[in-house]
Amino acid sequence: MNNFIDYISSKAYTDDYLINLIYNLEKNFCNKLLDQDYKIDLSNKEKCDLMRFADILCRSSKDEHKNLSLRIVSLVYEFEELLEDKFIKLSIINVLTKLGNFPSINLMGIKDENTGIDEIDLDLIVKRVYNESPIKEIFTDEQLKIFNELQTNNHFSFSGSTSFGKSFIFEAFTKYLIDEHNQSDNIAFIVPTKALINQVSYKIRKLVKSYSYKVINSPEIPKVIKRQDGKYIFVFTPERLITYFLDTTNPKIDYLFVDEAHKLLSVKDTRTPLMYHALVMAKRKSINIFFASPNIPNPSVFLELVNNTPDESHAVKVESVSQNRFFVNCHTDSSYMISDYGKDILFPKLNFSGNIITDLGIILNTFSNGRQSIVYCNTIEKTILTAFEFAKTLEEVRDENIDKLIDIINEKVHEQYYLRYCLKKGIAYHFGGIPEEIKIKVEELYKLGVIKTIFLYFNSIRGSKFARKKHFYFK
Repeated sequence: MNNFIDYISSKAYTDDYLINLIYNLEKNFCNKLLDQDYKIDLSNKEKCDLMRFADILCRSSKDEHKNLSLRIVSLVYEFEELLEDKFIKLSIINVLTKLGNFPSINLMGIKDENTGIDEIDLDLIVKRVYNESPIKEIFTDEQLKIFNELQTNNHFSFSGSTSFGKSFIFEAFTKYLIDEHNQSDNIAFIVPTKALINQVSYKIRKLVKSYSYKVINSPEIPKVIKRQDGKYIFVFTPERLITYFLDTTNPKIDYLFVDEAHKLLSVKDTRTPLMYHALVMAKRKSINIFFASPNIPNPSVFLELVNNTPDESHAVKVESVSQNRFFVNCHTDSSYMISDYGKDILFPKLNFSGNIITDLGIILNTFSNGRQSIVYCNTIEKTILTAFEFAKTLEEVRDENIDKLIDIINEKVHEQYYLRYCLKKGIAYHFGGIPEEIKIKVEELYKLGVIKTIFLYFNSIRGSKFARKKHFYFK
């Protein structure tokens, strides 16, 4: 049966009619960006055919087929009038359920298993139970595969896209180890920079608040804590992990999680030798080491670095989000959508003025349409100043959550802090040097949707924290 499904999926994947349909759908999407009142220019037959193709492709075992089905339903989702069609809405839910993409299913407003279609409802019931993580959130199908591999291997390495949820899997596996091993393991997370120590520690403390675990950032465990019962979860940079290993009286670490493992391969990063040395020391101490990295094709390379079996690795190729890519040149006033299904789709001139901030406003208004946006800048100074200057073009917003955060800034930083002014306009900036308490609050307000636009220093933070939003790279 699977061979037959893969056969018809392969025929659908290369079908010229489908390729033309997707290209027309992309062109309609571009028109929608330029005119919010635009109605999709596809016949009822073409709409139904798109959903039938998506239904076939999502059942395939091949990653590229699944990704194309997600591409179709993601574009269709952008047209509110299509979601009013019961057949199309149920078709989207069916595809997302078959893909196990529960974060996207939640966007469809499905709170229970009562769509009226037995096949969909049964799939939803089974997957909500079978895919439940130890922290009670639902794994996607691909996340569940990785989690099962972590359970059955003493070492493992995997890679996935920025929005895949690598940190989420490590957190769920940490909870699993604590419960399954009756709080008997010491666990360590290694992070590439000091800026990430507090960020990771905050999430781990929330995870283990009902246990006797202590979350430790220093390689020297305070004596008062050492005398107490309980186990430890360490969050270290490579330097701190090395220092910890040098003290032979320190408790044994049982599991080590290496997120952002790709930094081990950076020839330009001066920390790379330290990271490698820390992992070699961990290997000599028979610590179970698990690696996670962005979407690279050969995650086995990290296992080979510490002489572990390279077979216990997996590169996740199934996408959890679908990206629409645009190229915008403010200097020549030329913009187009990059398409894989036909020629690049040109936009009319957007009338850029030559003023950086004004042009940024045009870009956000055109491509975000009032949704939340992320703007990446390539220096900290530019991150702050761009946010500050852009804030000047906006009206003040009234929100008690923002007011509370501004009060914290007034009390603990300075009333002239630029972030304070930005927050009044419903935007913020974010990088490693911001006080941790304030940074966490900014992240929370962004998740709540209170902050509409956030400016990030390109090298300072993992993008998954702010996934599923409009991203812009601004030099």
